[in-house]
This record gives sequence, C-alpha cells and structure tokens, in this order.
Amino acid sequence: MENNIKLSICIPTYNRAYYLKQCLETLIPQVKSRKDVEVIIGDNFSSDNTNEVIMSFKTSDVQIRNFRNNENIGYTGNQIKCFENASGRYIAILCDDDVYLDGEVEEILSVISKRDYAYIALNYYSFFYNYKRPYKVDFAPEKDIIFEKALNILNYPTVGHYSAIVLNAKLAKKYLAELIGQGKHIKAEKSRGIITGLYIRLLAKTDLPAYFIGKRKLAARIPEVLDYDLLRHLCVDYYDMYYEFYKDGLISREDLNFRIGLILAMLPKAIIKDLHKLDDKEVKRITEKLIDDLKYYSSFKFISLPLLFLGRFKTIRYFYRLISFLVDIKRKIIRRIKG
Repeated sequence: MENNIKLSICIPTYNRAYYLKQCLETLIPQVKSRKDVEVIIGDNFSSDNTNEVIMSFKTSDVQIRNFRNNENIGYTGNQIKCFENASGRYIAILCDDDVYLDGEVEEILSVISKRDYAYIALNYYSFFYNYKRPYKVDFAPEKDIIFEKALNILNYPTVGHYSAIVLNAKLAKKYLAELIGQGKHIKAEKSRGIITGLYIRLLAKTDLPAYFIGKRKLAARIPEVLDYDLLRHLCVDYYDMYYEFYKDGLISREDLNFRIGLILAMLPKAIIKDLHKLDDKEVKRITEKLIDDLKYYSSFKFISLPLLFLGRFKTIRYFYRLISFLVDIKRKIIRRIKG
C-alpha cells in the first residue's frame, strides 16, 4: 500500500498533560481531515492524565498514533521511538509545551511540496503562560530563505530550537541509525537528546538545500522550571558536543567559533545561576575544564574566569545564590505581568 503521509509531527511527552492539551488544541484543527499528515505522540511512562488528554483528541478524522513506553526510557530514548514510529516524508519535532499557531502546518506542507529539502527551520517567538501574548519576538527576520548549502543554515538566528525543526525523514532515519550504531545516542542524553547530533550530521552530509520559514507561526514556551542547568548542560556539555562535531569534520572552525560565542555569552549568567548548586569538587572540575577549553577567548578571561575563581569560595557562591534568587523573583514578576 502506497504511503501518502507527507508530514509526521512527533511529540515526545512526559508528565505535562496540561501543556500537551494546549499543544494539541492548536495543532489538531490544522490536521483534521488531512490524509497526508499524521501526529505521533510518545508518552514516556507518564503518571498524570496524559493518556486521557491524548484519547480526547483521537477521532476518526484525525490521524493520531500514540504509544506509551513500559518505563521511562529517557529523553533520548523517547525521541528515537517517535522517529521510528513516523512514516511521513518529513518529520517535524514539536515539544509538548510549545504551540503551532494557525497555519503552521500549511506553511510546512507548502514548502515541501515544491522541492526536496534536507532541513526546514521555523521562525518563532517565546511566551510565558499565554501563547497569544508574545514575550520575545525578534529572534530572526520574517523572511523566507533558501540555503543551497544546507550547513549554512546552522548559524542562522533561531536555528536549533527543537520545535522549530523539520527533517527529511529518509536522511534523518539514515543518520539516526548511524548514531545508534556508534553508540552516540547514549551520550546524547547529556546534551538534551539526539536531535542536535542528528541534524548536524544531516546538514553536513547532504547535497539537498535547507529552508527557513520566516513567518512566526511557532510559539515556544519559556519553562517555569528548567529540568537541566545552564552551566553544565548548555555550556560544558554543549561545548563538548560541538567540539566533537568539529573533530569529526562535520562543522568548520568558523561554525565551532560561532557556537562557542553563544556559549561565552551565556556563561557569566550560568556561573552565577548554577555554581552555588555544586560542591567544591565539582566546582574545581568545571573550572579546570572551562579554563582548558576556553582560555584563549578574551571574553572568557576577563568576565567568566574571574567569576569562576571567586566562586571557589563558598561565601562568594552564597552571594551568587542571592543574586540568582533575586533574578528569579524579578523573572516571576515579569512572567506575571507579561503572562
């Protein structure tokens, strides 16, 4: 039987039934009565009412396929299962707390109907509680761009947010199998899943172009509580990941420096926010590693390095904790006002 599915929208989820409901409320009307779009929902052994939410949207005129893992198989494991269950020509990743605004599915289908692409990135804005009230908007211009050399999209603003990614399924599954064969899916859990390693390999190795959809029809939620920390996950682990891409010849030195620049911009905030959560041994390890990795970058030497050296003293870490506490209060106030 011929497969007519053009787009699989994959939603990995775990214990976020409320957010998932909001996500599906805007998505399902866009795919009703469509035979060329399917929604794949991977429930990673949730203990809340996730299954009830999913079942409330399953009707005869919507192609929803869902599975529930027998145990929590990790962020990466659930992502992989979503990919394995997808049957479309393209696979879109949609985080369970984000929202496709009206017309987003049609925008994607319009692009993939004209030409084969390796990768499609979506423009977006961020929000706190109400997706109809944008918080930060100007991530990238509202202009469609074709990147004939797909890898050139890597350093374009907004590219990399998971819900803003649509992948050529044939290529994605090919490189996913490659990553699993090399055992790199196990280490990927540290770097927030398999998606980044997957799309970097796809972009680096394909001859197909990439496409950026400029219309902001994706609303990305700013989480109330992060299930990762900025310092270790988005700075240290991401540095290791991108340096490995560079060593493997997947990205250029220019690409690596661009990503290091993003890490350096985030690092002072990450040190103040997270260093106080670590014991002396971990502080020493992180400090030595960052010095070894980033010692030649002036912004590190003159901003982040002093913060790290001061952070070796517990009294200073308590001060960092106070600053972090006050920043969190300010953020909560802004969230309430803007929410």
